Amino acid sequence: VSLNFYVIRLLAFLKKNVGAAKKVYKLYNGKTRCFDDLVDHYSHIGGMQILTNGSKRLALALTSTKLFSTVESSYENILHLYGIWFSNYYFLRNAYDSVVGCAIYISPTAFGYSCRPNAVQILDENFRVQIRCIHNIFIGVTPTVSLSSNICEKSKRYETLAMRLYYNCKCMVCGMERYEPVINYVELNERRAQLEMKNVYTDSDFECAMDILKNMRKIYHQYDERITNFYEFNLEKLLCTLDGPHGKMLSPSYVKAFAEQTEENLRMTYGVKHKNYRHYVEKLYPKVLNIK
Repeated sequence: VSLNFYVIRLLAFLKKNVGAAKKVYKLYNGKTRCFDDLVDHYSHIGGMQILTNGSKRLALALTSTKLFSTVESSYENILHLYGIWFSNYYFLRNAYDSVVGCAIYISPTAFGYSCRPNAVQILDENFRVQIRCIHNIFIGVTPTVSLSSNICEKSKRYETLAMRLYYNCKCMVCGMERYEPVINYVELNERRAQLEMKNVYTDSDFECAMDILKNMRKIYHQYDERITNFYEFNLEKLLCTLDGPHGKMLSPSYVKAFAEQTEENLRMTYGVKHKNYRHYVEKLYPKVLNIK
């Protein structure tokens, strides 16, 4: 990757983060020559045009996967992507060299190396799988992964993928988190267990669920199976509470918003043909429609 691309990424980051841009000026104690030179260089190489053209290409790649919404494919979001990540669009092929899926590979950010953003989603007609902590794929290189669509069991699926991909990330952030974790896993799992043992949910339980999700997002991708399964499980509990004698203890508006996010997660994680998504459409969505 050329130095110019780093300049474009840095300026994209500063354009998106005004607060950070102001801090850059302060770093030089009033002497802004270095920063001004950077801006001049950005203008000289036609950085804005490169960014615009690159944004259009990336937006097209995001849209064509059918995994991302129009908001996620918008210029503002693309600007965010350029400011944070390298993005690489690629296909996955099976042993017969047929395309079985596609993905956006997002490599670690130069502003804070971490494998966490690396979760990618692969869409297939029969199933969708997530790959976490994969090794670096250089821009322009299309990896070939032997993938069989009849691998339905998660353990077998992961075993097959693990033969070709690395799951034990060695990055600095992950290494530090082994000793100083961002969250307390034991405490988080205990809170989840306590919540899921309840048969009736109140507004305070809903807030507890949202706080658990907030902490889960610190370590998992937004559409990670663990987050999606948490949404689905708790939506059923929320709907049962509303339908029962304790329905007044729960705000219907909370449940509606939770249901919308559950649908999005199921669609993005598993795809519309997956049994979990069909369960939502056939069993849960009719109940959501009846919420008043």
